[in-house]
Amino acid sequence: LMGVERDFWVSPSGEVWALSRMNRAEGAMRYAGLVEQNEKLIARLVAAAASRPRSFEACAALSFAEKAASLTDSYAMLLSVLRPEGGFRSPSYGGAAAIKARLREEARGIVVKTRVTGNAGGAAQRAFTQALTSRGYRTGEKGGYTLLADCRIEDSPQTGSDFVYVSLMLQAELKDSSGERLFAWQETERQGHRLREQARERGLRKAEEIITETGFAPAFDAWLLSLL
Repeated sequence: LMGVERDFWVSPSGEVWALSRMNRAEGAMRYAGLVEQNEKLIARLVAAAASRPRSFEACAALSFAEKAASLTDSYAMLLSVLRPEGGFRSPSYGGAAAIKARLREEARGIVVKTRVTGNAGGAAQRAFTQALTSRGYRTGEKGGYTLLADCRIEDSPQTGSDFVYVSLMLQAELKDSSGERLFAWQETERQGHRLREQARERGLRKAEEIITETGFAPAFDAWLLSLL
């Protein structure tokens, strides 16, 4: 809450007292200003998304708009409590739920072709596909974007240890329909086990984890935010 004033004092008996108070008119003015300011921001973001349909730029704009809308919904509700005589005015953007629905629809319009090479079998292909589809995007042959990735698991020479190690080498790049590279990522890792086959199995599971959880996926999210 903004505009809250607090006083604290100790009574002669040693008790500690606290008093909080808020000027309703002043508080309402502050929240009304915030709602109006955020409505303008959300409108600009929605307009920016509309100008770039079925693009990651549109999704980035709507994702930020949804966060701003969620916060503004709270401001609007507080404003209705501070200024009940004015009634509750629905925000001009329709609420955070409306922006979220629009974001889901926009994401569904994006199709990414995935091309994964390397010796990790279909596991890496499935992992990259999961990283995209879990964020609402689709994958297919008629996508406007192309994800080129490579996932390799190779024996790693190691001496003075009872373990056998394998090296993981992962990289990916996203291109638009014109072939321009938009996003690039790479990561290396090493896994070991007493048995070579088990070491390779560990390497494969680690590769899936890196793609879907700790490496590619968060790097992709950070790139999306950078588009704003």
